[in-house]
Amino acid sequence: MPSLASIAALAALSCPLLAGAATCPQRAAMPAAPAKAATATSPQLIEELEGVYRLSNGRRLDLVEQDDRLWADFGKSKLVPLEQVAPDRLASPGGAVTVEYRGRNGRIVVHYPADEDGRLAPGC
Repeated sequence: MPSLASIAALAALSCPLLAGAATCPQRAAMPAAPAKAATATSPQLIEELEGVYRLSNGRRLDLVEQDDRLWADFGKSKLVPLEQVAPDRLASPGGAVTVEYRGRNGRIVVHYPADEDGRLAPGC
């Protein structure tokens, strides 16, 4: 299991591939706060965030809509449900995976427990 420091180091600011972004600015990521009570994620927000993102650690993340929910697809059948926990934050049940969005500029900050290769750690 990676340490909290390695999780923070591997957390990534990403840019949507669909927007054609060539590079992403690097930022230090802080460990995510515990998840708060979830509220229903609006269809408009789901539509805005749904897409393919390239993470700054080289990994790919798909945010997909399924059954009126947003899911983080880390590949290889690793789907993680996301719920809105703040006006600008989504989180998985238990808060291990969080997505912060920065308005309509297409940037998100993703925090997740990662293995040494930057993949979603087992058990999430």
